[in-house]
Amino acid sequence: KWYVLLAALQGSAPQTTLVIILVLTSALSAGYYLMVVAAMFMKRRPDSVAIPAPSAPMTKALIAFAVAALLILGVYPTPVAQLAKLGAPFVLPGAPITTSK
Repeated sequence: KWYVLLAALQGSAPQTTLVIILVLTSALSAGYYLMVVAAMFMKRRPDSVAIPAPSAPMTKALIAFAVAALLILGVYPTPVAQLAKLGAPFVLPGAPITTSK
């Protein structure tokens, strides 16, 4: 969403209304998802519900890898963005060929 916001604001005709709508809907969806998280983790589990079995070691390793990848790519997305720019001409014919610096 960050790149969409930047493109909308830095274009030849800035789309301020679009940016405002995007920010408002993002805030609205964040509020909805926070309510879901609160319902999942902040309510006491009924005694009639069974406690889930512990996860397998491979499942824990896969979750740890996914979390690490999301954190790394979220903090430093430049390499992935550069790869996307390089691959765009192959997926979208007519897209300009760019070189990474």
